[in-house]
Amino acid sequence: MGADDMIDNIGSSIEEANKSYEEYCENRKTAGCLIGRILMALTGITSLLCCLLLLPGALTEISAKNWIRATCTVDASTVDGITYRYRYMGREHQSSTYSLSGRGVNLMRRFPRDSETTCYVNPNNPAQAVLDTSVPSESYLVIGYSFVFIILLLFIGYTFFLGKKK
Repeated sequence: MGADDMIDNIGSSIEEANKSYEEYCENRKTAGCLIGRILMALTGITSLLCCLLLLPGALTEISAKNWIRATCTVDASTVDGITYRYRYMGREHQSSTYSLSGRGVNLMRRFPRDSETTCYVNPNNPAQAVLDTSVPSESYLVIGYSFVFIILLLFIGYTFFLGKKK
């Protein structure tokens, strides 16, 4: 079974469930139907907000892979923090960001004071730089979930609100 077949099957299942729910609500004018629709809308809005809040960070983490390499000098490092300086396009900058994911290592051991290492500079914002551009797997999961959810939300919204033709 290919990906297209799976998507068609999911779409058909959602459409059938939606039709059954609408028929149930038409036959029984109950408060449960109204509550069900409200809960579905709230769930959709909440999930969409989560996607919108998490997606930009995940995309930024992935885009850091394409940032410009620069040599930087470590000014200070502790077990969980670091400060370093670097030059980009003739200007000196300073940063204290190890990685965009917020994950750290024992920075003091890995980056001793006055050592030189490679940092990655955001070409769109040279004041932003990181030492580690690895992307945690959670970022890919957030992006995948966001796209699947948005497609399903659009499909459900269309069939639920605009698909009623009598």
